[in-house]
Amino acid sequence: MTVVFFGISFLIGANRASANTTFQDESAALSLLNQKGQAIVNGTTPKVSDSNSTPSSDYSTTYYIDSINGNDNNSGKSPNDAWKTIRRVNSGTDFTNDQILFRAGDYWSDGPTLSPKGHHFKISSYGTGEYPKLAGNGLIQDVIRINNEDHVEISNLDVSNTVSGANGKDGTKLKADLKGIHITGADQGTLSNYYLHDLYVHDVTGTVAWINGSGKAPEGASYQNGWNGSKDSGGIIFDIQTPSRPDSKPTVFRDVTISDNVVNDNSYGGITIKQHEGKADHAWASRDDGTEENGYQSKNWAPHSNITIKNNYIDQSKSDFACDGIYLTSSKDSKIQGNITKGTGTVGIEMYYCDHITVQFNDVSGAVRKAGGGDSAGID
Repeated sequence: MTVVFFGISFLIGANRASANTTFQDESAALSLLNQKGQAIVNGTTPKVSDSNSTPSSDYSTTYYIDSINGNDNNSGKSPNDAWKTIRRVNSGTDFTNDQILFRAGDYWSDGPTLSPKGHHFKISSYGTGEYPKLAGNGLIQDVIRINNEDHVEISNLDVSNTVSGANGKDGTKLKADLKGIHITGADQGTLSNYYLHDLYVHDVTGTVAWINGSGKAPEGASYQNGWNGSKDSGGIIFDIQTPSRPDSKPTVFRDVTISDNVVNDNSYGGITIKQHEGKADHAWASRDDGTEENGYQSKNWAPHSNITIKNNYIDQSKSDFACDGIYLTSSKDSKIQGNITKGTGTVGIEMYYCDHITVQFNDVSGAVRKAGGGDSAGID
């Protein structure tokens, strides 16, 4: 296993990310990211930039969603003929090579989960103003769920999933398996090309489920949940589901970029990439059968690849149940760069069952033990 750390904090080390990137460049970028992240976490509402307010010409059809003036009987194909609800988006349209744009400044709450069908599509905003808000309010498991669809871009949205009365301190208010953005799949082989950027994902109040552990877990947390049942709630989650067939081949994610997002106070984690463990030939996450005799190679290990997590501001400090900042599992040939994590409840940046991962120019601080956990590390 090869894990390379360059410049664990921007205050330490002077390694170069590439021939064209200097340590001073990265330090300045982190300073700007810190200013942006702090402002948003402390109440400044993120706004759609001018460069992102015009629909892209790279897609065949643009569909517009307007929560105030829209009508689900409209065609949806112009701002003046926009749809109104998420339910209409989910109603059967194939969005292959299309884009779905929510009006800036509008608000959709309580569901249903936004789950469009198709390949090579974009979910974003149109117009100028505040990010469109999609709020699950703890009434739906996922605010956005992309299942077995790839070549997907998601940007310029404010996503939350907060149970009524949850304040980050009372575990009895948490609800199991809540997620903000959930990218998942099964029985597909390779799912590729995801780009999640310029998002504000916050206040997902899911329960905390640990892999193992012992003792008395606090309200809102539990022990001995196993790999697949643990660390499964939070802000942005990529995971693989149980296959439907005994002979199903491994499903993996490839070419994923998660960048330039503000992510805060999400329980369990901020950004999570998981692989399915399962049993026997479906133990794709695990490398436990690798022994010295076979060079520590695991015959069933099926890792994700080319995962890039960069330039994200992750602050978990205001919730007693907001634990990992970045959790990357069962992956290879990937990079975690230029992120800031603060106040995490276990680890700022955690990797498990990984090969050839570069971790560089990240600023990690303030990790503490939360919700019955045993760790409080910067990078693990």
